[in-house]
Amino acid sequence: MQAESLTVLLFTLWGTQHSILASNRVKKRAGFDPLDQKYRIGFIVISLLSFAFLESIINIYLIPEGKFVSSIIDMSILSDLILYYILTITGWIMAIGAFIQAGPLTFSGLKGEKRAPIKFNGFYRFSRHPIYFGVMLATLALMLTVSNSVLLVKYLSFLIYFVIGAKLEERRLTNVLEGYEEMLSRPFLFPYRKEHIRILFGRERKEKVEKNHKKMDYSIQ
Repeated sequence: MQAESLTVLLFTLWGTQHSILASNRVKKRAGFDPLDQKYRIGFIVISLLSFAFLESIINIYLIPEGKFVSSIIDMSILSDLILYYILTITGWIMAIGAFIQAGPLTFSGLKGEKRAPIKFNGFYRFSRHPIYFGVMLATLALMLTVSNSVLLVKYLSFLIYFVIGAKLEERRLTNVLEGYEEMLSRPFLFPYRKEHIRILFGRERKEKVEKNHKKMDYSIQ
């Protein structure tokens, strides 16, 4: 279990430094506005380099020490193979589609001085974090097929941090981004409530318009 424990420890350390660098407090201490895109460029570079280092340590030193485990799905079984491709294709369509919708240059901090306006349509109607959710689906597909204990722990740690990171991101944006509270009415990762279905089919907007018309009628009376 030593290799698996070290994998969890490394992911915990990486996730901690990633969340600290993304925090509003650190941004302000560095002399940046929390929404300044210039900080985002440096943040992304550091995140990618540190993640590449993490991956190299795990792949070179820890995966060879992993134990054999039975994979959750068997790729030789047609139904399991179909499930794998459904998760993978759906995940990457959502992740890449949402990334394009957000604007690659804006998302990467290469365009604009401030964060882009909040998006409520497209993939963001389905999820508050469509990029994260898409990558999570593709990662889940991989996790279901692995037969190495370290790889299993690695992918599971990755999924857990995505959830934690998304929650921390929402807390940060709620404090600094005007109007972000409305985004919280969207599904966190995927629709699971009746009100989410109304949002998906555009009924929420219709209901808001009707309420505004009623308010106007009352004010006229």
